[in-house]
Amino acid sequence: LLEHFKQPVVFKGRLNRWKCAKWTIDEWAERTSDLILNFRVGPKVKNGEPLYEGDGVHLKATIKDFLNWTRGGRDNLDHELRDVDPSSHFAYSSYNYMSSIFGDYKEILQSVDWSCFGFAERHGTDSTLWLGSAGASTPCHQDTYGCNLVAQLIGRKSWTLFPPEESGCLYPTRLPYEESSVFSSVNLQDIDLYKYPRMEHCRPFLVTLEPGDVLFVPKMWWHLVSCVDTALSINTWIPMRSDERSRLEEAIVRTLVTTLVPCYEAGGGNWINPNEVLATPEENLGYIQNVLQNLASKDGTEPSEITACSNSTDNSALQDGIPVQSYTLEEYADKAGCKIRQFSTPSKKSKPSESECFAKKVVSCFLDPDVIRVVADKLQ
Repeated sequence: LLEHFKQPVVFKGRLNRWKCAKWTIDEWAERTSDLILNFRVGPKVKNGEPLYEGDGVHLKATIKDFLNWTRGGRDNLDHELRDVDPSSHFAYSSYNYMSSIFGDYKEILQSVDWSCFGFAERHGTDSTLWLGSAGASTPCHQDTYGCNLVAQLIGRKSWTLFPPEESGCLYPTRLPYEESSVFSSVNLQDIDLYKYPRMEHCRPFLVTLEPGDVLFVPKMWWHLVSCVDTALSINTWIPMRSDERSRLEEAIVRTLVTTLVPCYEAGGGNWINPNEVLATPEENLGYIQNVLQNLASKDGTEPSEITACSNSTDNSALQDGIPVQSYTLEEYADKAGCKIRQFSTPSKKSKPSESECFAKKVVSCFLDPDVIRVVADKLQ
């Protein structure tokens, strides 16, 4: 049923069956005891270029350590966050696949229940946990697979979204490379209209999720997520029929990245996010071949998971979705508290050489989504 929503919507009061929705953040800390998470740490004030995964430092801490840190406690010698100032820096633990990190915590896995949206078989094992301090955020990006359901459990998160039709205004880039993520070159907290003039024509969608809210993000919608305060959320990506074509395009991107980046990236260029491991050329070609075989064997009528659930879902149960509102760029800047500049300011990052800039420009052109679509069409 959710495939019929053409824009983001928010559902309220739908987490009654979620046991973990009733837990406080301190209860999460108590239940996870010694579980250690990886936190990306960076400055809260982000001027100039977007802050990507490789631009920050990564520190490990338990949820209890993280909470003590957000509350000003930095006296634990085993606490990797102890030397970080929470007033000027954020900490964000992202992409925590619950099947991996909560293998010994069955109660937590079973406390997640997506059946109220028609996905009775989806629980914690199919979900991902996100935990961040006030000021933590993701760069604006687009997920290439599936659609997204996000349950806000603790604290508030601000979501900025753009439809796929506005992709050109967001100046998409595949560098830094992260599988299934297309990043925007624009820092939405410090919008430079001199450098990115097409941004002026965007109409951002903006919503702040409160505890108990569930946000539906349609496939390929761009989003920037910011923690208003200490926030914990859980999401699940729902596979869709069009994902197989997306896998082909991702396989092409990975093949080009494997070939081009090692040749042209200068030392310290951060063209690949630290969580990515490049495959061999042989592995990449094998993956492309497998995806092409899958596409050829399907007649286009195989239902996606999101369609298959529709027969078991009461239509009226999903009619209470509240559409997320869009704004002009000026209205958005006022509501989101971001800056709009008509002129560029020097970046605080170390400036790459002219040859490095040109190499990155050339590689980015090969990886451009429009180019990848042409290659995929040729292969099919």
